[in-house]
Amino acid sequence: MGALGGGRTNLVASWLAAWALLVPFCALAQYNGVDPYEEYAQRIRGAQAVAPETDAIFGDNVSLYSGATTFEVTDVSIPGNNALPVALRRIFVIQDHRGAVAGITLRGFGDWDLDVPYIVGTFTTQNGWTLTASGATDRCSDNNPTDWPDTVVPIPSGTGTAPIQDVWHGNVLHIPGAGNQNLLANTQTNSPAYASAGTYKWVTSGNWRLRCIASVSNMSGEGFVAVSPEGVSYTFNYAVTRGAPLFEYRYASNITTPAGVARENIYLLATHVQDRFGNWVNYNYSNGNLASITSSDGRTITLNWSGAPSAR
Repeated sequence: MGALGGGRTNLVASWLAAWALLVPFCALAQYNGVDPYEEYAQRIRGAQAVAPETDAIFGDNVSLYSGATTFEVTDVSIPGNNALPVALRRIFVIQDHRGAVAGITLRGFGDWDLDVPYIVGTFTTQNGWTLTASGATDRCSDNNPTDWPDTVVPIPSGTGTAPIQDVWHGNVLHIPGAGNQNLLANTQTNSPAYASAGTYKWVTSGNWRLRCIASVSNMSGEGFVAVSPEGVSYTFNYAVTRGAPLFEYRYASNITTPAGVARENIYLLATHVQDRFGNWVNYNYSNGNLASITSSDGRTITLNWSGAPSAR
């Protein structure tokens, strides 16, 4: 009996040892995690919820900047690991195209504008975005418009000059989904931003600050970096040129047939967006057209164009 009892004890001990080895594997097999399909409802919950309607029920919006009615559409949007959007957007502006102003001549989708971040200004074809008749291109670091050149215009009695204040109506910062803001010279001593005027030459009414970079990738002269109140920086250093309405210069009060001054809209498009945590989104261009949008977390939108407007 003693031998039999000892054998039974050894058998039980061996069985317990084998069970102890199996327990971790069983625990792994019977995990308490949640499979992705079980949480799918959370991804579509926002689309199912009933929310109060706004004045933009049909995607329309009336700009407080220009008074124009706009329609904004997001065709592609890829969620990621940070809040920086990777999205293909377009915007349609209902406005008199004879008086084309910032935001309606970038185009890209037929009559719709490609909606990307940019800084734009209207200038004469004769001088472009330069600040002196000699062609200086410190367009960011010199924020004094009296330094910018008037335009020499042929008139019957010789030549006249069209004042820059009549041709140019300021530079505008455009951020998709946030509208347009005028760039204001950071020269007001009572402004909270004035303490950093040595670095940030321009500000906006929305508390954006803009500093200068030495060059634009495809046009001589300086570019801009705009920093939002949330600390997101936008680098504007890719230039495209679009047409603008002819400016009728009346060089005398009794003139019935004014001289025509050719103008153009020059856009500095954003190429790099980065938040304060180091996450980034790049806008890549080819021949004046958006070629792709890429991000630090691997999101990518690639575009192929047919008949799109090209840079000059």
